[in-house]
Amino acid sequence: MQNEQLRVAQAEVEAGLARYTELYDLAPVGYYSLDRRSVILKANLAGARLLQRERGQLVGQLFSSFLGGADRAAFDDFLGKNFAADPQPACELTLKNSDGGTQTLRLEASLSADGQECRAVATDISARVAAEAARAVAETRLRAAQKMEAIGMLAQGIAHDFNNLLAAIGGYTELARWHAQSNPGVLAALDELSAVSNHATTLVRQILTFSRPDQAGREAVQLGPLVRDSLRLLRGTVPTSITFQIELAAEDRMVLANPAEIHQIIWNLTTNATYAMRGQSGLLRVTLADHIAAAEPIGMVPGLRPGPYLRLSVTDTGRGMDQATVERIFDPFFTSKGHEGTGLGLTVVQAIMHSLGGIITVRSQLGTGTTFDLYLPMLSEVRRASGAAVSALPCGRGERILFVDDEPCICRVIKEMLERLGYVVDTETNPPNALAAVRAQPMAYSLVVTDLTMPGISGIQLAEQLLALQPDLPIVLVSGNVSDLIASQVVEMGIREVLNKPFSMDTLSRVIHRNLRAASS
Repeated sequence: MQNEQLRVAQAEVEAGLARYTELYDLAPVGYYSLDRRSVILKANLAGARLLQRERGQLVGQLFSSFLGGADRAAFDDFLGKNFAADPQPACELTLKNSDGGTQTLRLEASLSADGQECRAVATDISARVAAEAARAVAETRLRAAQKMEAIGMLAQGIAHDFNNLLAAIGGYTELARWHAQSNPGVLAALDELSAVSNHATTLVRQILTFSRPDQAGREAVQLGPLVRDSLRLLRGTVPTSITFQIELAAEDRMVLANPAEIHQIIWNLTTNATYAMRGQSGLLRVTLADHIAAAEPIGMVPGLRPGPYLRLSVTDTGRGMDQATVERIFDPFFTSKGHEGTGLGLTVVQAIMHSLGGIITVRSQLGTGTTFDLYLPMLSEVRRASGAAVSALPCGRGERILFVDDEPCICRVIKEMLERLGYVVDTETNPPNALAAVRAQPMAYSLVVTDLTMPGISGIQLAEQLLALQPDLPIVLVSGNVSDLIASQVVEMGIREVLNKPFSMDTLSRVIHRNLRAASS
């Protein structure tokens, strides 16, 4: 009887041990028994899979041998404290895989009853860590996007104020030129002032281009001046230890492009070149030349279809890159700048080049610098400067113009300039007063010129109310920050034309003359 009971009890123990072994082996997490030196005494199947070894190969191996240097020290500290009865709840470690990859484990440990073994439970948290890293990257990029949006809004606000100042400077310069017809010295000084004002206008427009690069459409443009203007704007951000060498042999050639895209290309390539030469003297060379892509294999640029191109080359004398880096530089989020880079600059440049029908190639070796060659399809027509004389400003015949702008100085200069051309001009700095003037005499004005951005009521809102009073009233909208979308919308609602600020007297007089003539025909 006792033997039978002993046999049953033994069978139950063996069945329980089998169930334990089965649960131990089939558990989804890794189990390890370790001694004080981190020698693996026992491991389950999941533990063997985590270490990418057969279970029989693990026994006798040091668990710490599967870890990198920093993680090995952290694990030794973790294990030592657990054996010293100073239990640590958990630690996270990075395992080195046999294929060169890594995975992240969360390790929890407890001591055996006799204190001779540390029993560790390992969970693969690689997916969670990757998700957290991706989320951190996404949050960083979101903050960067929000920062860029804020900078863009700030740039647009600054540009609006500067455009008002430049409009007044330009207007009074033209008035002064009229008053100084017989004084060559004064005229020469005014020409210099006008040139400086025009340069300031160009810089403001470039700032706007950077703040809203997706709003300008592609058009036939001369590539050389765009490259030169971009480099002029960027020169102030580049250390003086770096010398610029600019050789634009094909400056008058044209391409179909968005000026903002060209600025962005130059910005990214110049920034990369400057970074490659950081902490040393260097040369940044930018060249522009004709390139005929031939169909013959000899000398053919891979991926480039036969035809005429412009080759824009940006060369630096920096550290250069090894072949492994060259092969990855166009990968999204790959960067050699550490925390200073986003890894998107060259990806964006490549995308722009692809959309333009061109390609970008790179030549680099460690210690010899880097050259980026960009091939843009060249338009067949070449725009050249015309030698025709500028015709005289068109004059008015007593037409009554209402000019609305919240800047009194602009109103004063425009009034004097237009009256010299034969118009009768009323000005208003308060849009509701302008609306009241038209309401009082709906047929009195031949044309209205209004600024877009004004306090209280915008130029578009004013135009809507004016057109409700007088549907045939020609209205010209003026602003230094009008996107293509707004321009198309205002034309659809009845506004005759959109004029960029600042503008010359020649431009304004021709716009007014053109719209008055259209209204009377």
